[in-house]
Formats: sequence, structure tokens, C-alpha cells
Amino acid sequence: LRLSSKDQTIAAADEVVGSITFNNNDVSTGMAGVMAKIDAASNRLYDGDNASGMNLRFFAGDKGDGVNTPPERMRIDSSGNVGIGTTSPAYQLDVHGSGNSRIRVKNTSVTGEAQFHHDGNGDLYIKNSVSGRNLAFVNNGTERMRIDSTGQIDFNSNARIEEDGLFKSSNGTATAPSHAFLNDPDNGMFRATT
Repeated sequence: LRLSSKDQTIAAADEVVGSITFNNNDVSTGMAGVMAKIDAASNRLYDGDNASGMNLRFFAGDKGDGVNTPPERMRIDSSGNVGIGTTSPAYQLDVHGSGNSRIRVKNTSVTGEAQFHHDGNGDLYIKNSVSGRNLAFVNNGTERMRIDSTGQIDFNSNARIEEDGLFKSSNGTATAPSHAFLNDPDNGMFRATT
């Protein structure tokens, strides 16, 4: 366990100034070696005017792969960005992966989960697997669209597209038609109630 650098000079980017290493010494199973590691490494050379920033790096792997230094899995860079699967996170949370890369959010008080992922073809999926519940889209503090558990799409509670593709809307009026033209919102179609 080494928590401080042996000197104060940062000679190169990625120079480690402190680390915690987790070793397994069980040689009988062939699993002896470094199993995981956390270190702090410089993100650039110290130039005399600007102190080198530090990245906090997390390594983990399977010693069964014959590699004594496990691969980097996550990094918090000197600007606070968190990268999973990348050593150069460009955003507050930057997740990289191959195949079905996904982020999962699970609420333990219900059965099911929410997922956001790309499949192997690059198609984007937003998934709510909680039975009988909805997928809502909120903008500027107001719900703008909802897909309910039957596949029906509702827009601001004024119009909907049903699972069979049938479009339904409120009746509207002559001055506020339910089906208006884009550049002429007070002219359009409505259902007369008389």
C-alpha cells in the first residue's frame, strides 16, 4: 500500500503517484497475482507553471486470463468526468462498450427495470420492463408524450395514436380546431357537437 509519491516531480503523463493493489497469493490454484488495483496517475507532464492533474483509475480482471495487470475498467479524470470502458471520458458519465452496451436502472421496490442501450446493430432502445407501467417524456417540467403499457401513444392528453395505428384526438372547436395546419393554427378540422 503506497499512498504518496516517492518524489514531487511528475516526469511524464500517466505517472503513478499512489496506488492500492489487491493481490491473491494462492499459487495452488494458479490465481496468484494482481487481481485489482486503484491508482492515481498524472494526466500530463508537470511544466513548472501548471501542476499536473490527476486521474483516479480502477483496474479489475480475471487472473485466469494469465494477465498479471488487470485492465482498466473505470476512470475519474481530473475534471471530474467518469469513464466506464474508456480512458478518455468526455462527459460527466461516458460509457463505452461493444455489442449490447447498456445502462440499467433498477428500483428494488418494483419488479422490473429501466434500460437504455444500443444493440449490436447500433439501434437505440429505451426499455421499461415494469409490467403495466408507462414510458413518459417530460420537457420543461411538463409531460409531453406517454407510451402506455398497451403501446398507445398519448400527446398532452389531447391526442393519441392507438396500438393499431388509429389516431384519436379531442373534439376541438371552430376557433381552436383539434387538427390545425402548421402555419395557420386557427384553421383546420374539428368535430362539431351539434
